Amino acid sequence: MEWGTKMASYLRSAISVPFLFAALKINGYHIQAISAPAQATAVCAISAMVLIGNYIARHSASPPHWLLITPCFVGFVCGLAWVYIVANEIVSITQALGVILNLSEEIMGLTVVGFGNSLGDLVTNLTLTRMGYPMMAISACFGGPMLCLLLGVGVAAFTSFASGEISGGAYWIPLTSPTVL
Repeated sequence: MEWGTKMASYLRSAISVPFLFAALKINGYHIQAISAPAQATAVCAISAMVLIGNYIARHSASPPHWLLITPCFVGFVCGLAWVYIVANEIVSITQALGVILNLSEEIMGLTVVGFGNSLGDLVTNLTLTRMGYPMMAISACFGGPMLCLLLGVGVAAFTSFASGEISGGAYWIPLTSPTVL
């Protein structure tokens, strides 16, 4: 293995735990029961354990299976943290644009966020068409949003009913002017 690849692996192992801790702390998740120096010590200790595990996995003739899976798990959790951070920033930027342009959150959600959610479908459908599958692309134009709508509303309604928020009967939806649009 090349020197640069080893260094990138070790750097990723050393930085991942402090990144996760900082991402949680920035987004308002604070551990109140532990003092700040104890938190920093715990982060450094966990980061050192991940780094040592990575070193053992790379230099051992037959490392244990759980030691090979640990970097994958840490990478997956870091990826989730990145998605969480970026999604929060996009929502904050959209809300700020709504305040600046004097538009309601409903209108911003329907236009800006809806456009952003549709870009992936547009690229996928164009790629399918160019690959020679136009019927699949047309089906995806209708099937993707329908599945998203049915699952989104269905899961939200199911959790509302299951939690006791809604107790059967009619559910009142407040109609404001942006909702009617």
